Amino acid sequence: MQHDFRDPTRFATNHLYGIGETNLAATTITGVALLAVIMLAGSRKLWIFALVMVICLTPPAQRLVIADVDFQTLRLVGLISVVALLARGAFRELRWGRLDLWMIGLAAVPTFMLVLRGHTHTLMNTLGESADMLMMYAIGRAAIRSLDDVSSMVMGLLVVTIPIAIGLAIEKSTGRNYFSVLGGVPEFTAMRFGKLRAQAAFDHPITAGCWFAASIPLFLAARRSFKSESLGLIVAWVGVILAVVCVVATSSSTPMGAALVSGVAILLFRYRLHFRTALPYVGITCVFLHFLTKSGLHGIVYTRFSFVTGSTGYHRYALVDAAIRNINQWFLIGSGSTYSWGWGMDDVTHQYVSACVRGGILMLVVLVGTLVISFKNAGELMRSPDRRVAWVGYCFGVSIFVHAVAFMGVSYFGQVYLITYITFGGLESLAASQSVRGLDATLRRNTESRSVPIPARTGNRGRWT
Repeated sequence: MQHDFRDPTRFATNHLYGIGETNLAATTITGVALLAVIMLAGSRKLWIFALVMVICLTPPAQRLVIADVDFQTLRLVGLISVVALLARGAFRELRWGRLDLWMIGLAAVPTFMLVLRGHTHTLMNTLGESADMLMMYAIGRAAIRSLDDVSSMVMGLLVVTIPIAIGLAIEKSTGRNYFSVLGGVPEFTAMRFGKLRAQAAFDHPITAGCWFAASIPLFLAARRSFKSESLGLIVAWVGVILAVVCVVATSSSTPMGAALVSGVAILLFRYRLHFRTALPYVGITCVFLHFLTKSGLHGIVYTRFSFVTGSTGYHRYALVDAAIRNINQWFLIGSGSTYSWGWGMDDVTHQYVSACVRGGILMLVVLVGTLVISFKNAGELMRSPDRRVAWVGYCFGVSIFVHAVAFMGVSYFGQVYLITYITFGGLESLAASQSVRGLDATLRRNTESRSVPIPARTGNRGRWT
């Protein structure tokens, strides 16, 4: 007999405003209209800036509902952006990449498993989340293809981060969230164990913190992506400082831990060529620690490291432990709920456990596979003889690693999808461009050695600018 440990107060203080109701402020309508113009006729340098500006400065309650189909701001601007880019032929120059199929699988598996379980009442929500992910990934593939595109992306992130950092600092010091005037976020900042957890226009303090933790290495990429090294250095450090301010303002352990991991990883750049050699030893150490300790490796991670008073690390440990003990419930096709796992286990604040619940072992394999392929893409770039390419590739890889770490403390939703999957898509395009460039160089050397004319390449597909 299974027991229902549902916590009736779980969503008592959650701010789910405007579900199923159209709520678009004048500022949102203006922003979406400008975004459509930029995506349809503007320079590629402005695409991500416009997208980030609308998403980060618009509270989650802003939405358009048509025939019971809920277009939240992220979904609305994603759809408009993809349609505009299709109209201008922005995807025609892209070649099919190895990560593309994995991303389609990541979007399709939850829907397929949901149908198998017969829980079709949540089908529209699952399809919407899958669409959000794929649209952000597609935009990243189209918008980030060269070092110049990386520079444009970083500048866009910096411009948007400035007002958000100011807003989060004010919110942290006063306890008032001025983005609440647009609806969708609370006016008074949530407090836990005496610490204010600022969130600005984001869905939740943790996802806000994860956004800026992942942006730290992206800001550092500016150090060598800019043609002017002095300008790149200024942009990098200003961005890092502002991102750290934002992470601290959220008072959440998950983004703080992820930001710390980001800093440590950046310091290991000079040892990047030894990572492949060290990986088996790291894996053996993790297995040894898991079986040596009573609580396992996940117990060490969640109960020994806390960056904020009142952190709920033990909940994450209990969640992972419950997933292991109840593997028979989710292994094949996922599980309809986690209520029977224990008190509070309905709050699945763990991306990997969420993958297991939504799509079984196949979903977990696909999620880990997307991370592995992305790390391989970063590895190809960071082994480049061009130090600029190597640094940018390494920074993108560190940003993906930050998400992989943050996944152990939160299940992503809302605005953070943007920075996550644009980074995945951009890294895939950068790696593909570098591979084509390397192939061209090899063909050129071989052809020159045979004194045979080199056939001209058509188009600018795969070139670094």
